[in-house]
Amino acid sequence: MVADLSELKAARKLLQEVQEDLRQQNVPQAQRLEVGVMIEVPSAALTADILAKHVDFFSTAATILIQYTLAIDRGNENVAGCTSRLIPPCCG
Repeated sequence: MVADLSELKAARKLLQEVQEDLRQQNVPQAQRLEVGVMIEVPSAALTADILAKHVDFFSTAATILIQYTLAIDRGNENVAGCTSRLIPPCCG
């Protein structure tokens, strides 16, 4: 899960560092790893076009994204039902 491009770049840098450490230890690894992001927060959804240029795939967590977008606490029984995927603000 990332919130913006800077977090994605930081994650990629960490991945490169780990790959280099493994190379130095002669640990076999894939020539190329596919990298994706989990779209869970509104900032990631709103910048998906930018993130798409830097990843191989997206994974979405629709229920969590709706919860964050509408500021609904799924653990609160008074509003938990409001996380329906059919809520108009989240259907467009």
